[in-house]
Amino acid sequence: MEIVKKNILNIICGVVAVVAVVLWFWPLGSWKSEAQAKLSQRATVNVAMQSLLKQPRSLPSVSLDGGTTQKLDVFPTPKVIAWADGLKQKLADEAQLVKKEAVAMNVRPVLLEGVLPVAQPTKDYEFREVYLKAVQALPGKLRMGPPPTSEEIDAAIEKLWVTQYEPRVVKRDGIADPASLQEQQEASDKESKLVPERLKQQRAKDLLCYMSEGTVVPDAAIGSPSSGTAPLPQTIWYAQMHYWVQEEVLSAIVEANRRASKQQCVIDAPVKYVRTLTIAEYRGDLAAIPAAGGEGAGAGMGGPRMGGGGGLSADDAALMRAARAEQRAGMGPMGGGMGGPARAMAGSGGMPGESFTGRKCNALYDVIPVQLVLDVEAAQLPYVLAQLGYNGFITPYDVSISSVDSVVTSLQENVVYGSTPVVRATISCEVLMFRDWTAPLMPAPIKQALGVAGESPAPAGM
Repeated sequence: MEIVKKNILNIICGVVAVVAVVLWFWPLGSWKSEAQAKLSQRATVNVAMQSLLKQPRSLPSVSLDGGTTQKLDVFPTPKVIAWADGLKQKLADEAQLVKKEAVAMNVRPVLLEGVLPVAQPTKDYEFREVYLKAVQALPGKLRMGPPPTSEEIDAAIEKLWVTQYEPRVVKRDGIADPASLQEQQEASDKESKLVPERLKQQRAKDLLCYMSEGTVVPDAAIGSPSSGTAPLPQTIWYAQMHYWVQEEVLSAIVEANRRASKQQCVIDAPVKYVRTLTIAEYRGDLAAIPAAGGEGAGAGMGGPRMGGGGGLSADDAALMRAARAEQRAGMGPMGGGMGGPARAMAGSGGMPGESFTGRKCNALYDVIPVQLVLDVEAAQLPYVLAQLGYNGFITPYDVSISSVDSVVTSLQENVVYGSTPVVRATISCEVLMFRDWTAPLMPAPIKQALGVAGESPAPAGM
């Protein structure tokens, strides 16, 4: 015991050393790993913070054309951050105002109140009559029409003889004097040679743009008033949508001519002739339109939309399906006058299926592809392309051109193109329709096909 007392300090130090050796291998080993992990984590945070502190910063640019930005020499203070947040909110508010103005520019009136999204009693029948009359009247409303036909020229020559020269023939006892008759016939023949050119010039002065009868035709699915059956809601919607697109595109062409023409007629207008106007289906990944009941119901946005149910007889449904098949096969493009408007999906029938814009139907707007074939003054083609979307939402995305012999065309078709070179331009465009105003008018089957969220139905005719 005495030895222990004398060496107590050495013994304590030895015990501590033994304990330290033991702790080094057990549990201190895990403590060391945890400490090392925390140290590595803090080192990573330190590197990130150093990078954050040293990263160059500048005030955000609020100019649409980019411009130069002001460099920040210190980390943004709460005041600077609040100022930047204010700029972001201001930009968001201005974006909403721009959208509001865009929608206001895009809104189109319904042809008949009380028919969309659900027709009031008898309104579906009434819509068909109103729609057919509106389509027929659209060219005249826009000062568009055909050049004089051979029949019109012959009728004008006959009228010239009957009204001016035949009354001058001297008659004796009710019988025309041969000499007098020959004299008036020769005079009439001489004057008649001037009639075609005179009629061509007069028609050219009356019109802002040529367009043949049958270029703008009703949607074939709407049927005729004598069919005895009411059009379905989705049929009414498509007919109305087609009229909106037809009116917007043709109005843009006429407005371009009106701005550029000093004579306010086709003679010196950039667009001479609208040869065809083809409207395809909505562009996008779309669901099938729900069947209205019975065989032959809509098979999708690009397929037949009129079904055997909803008031159509089996024979009517079969005829409608055959008409749709013919149109999708390219036998009746809108403007060809061979069977009504084309109903091909975008990408078929020669119309490009995609555009460089990448636009498809979405929650903000729907995309409707359109193809135009126009006779245009060659030097004015860029102007026409720019003017198509001047006051609307029409974007040309594909153009091909071919030459036009103005002299031959003038002789064969009785048109007046002037002395400037003319080309035939095939222009693929896309027309946007904003859902802020179209969605409340959409019938339920259209909403389902387009994936429109199920808002409560708007009052008919909104």
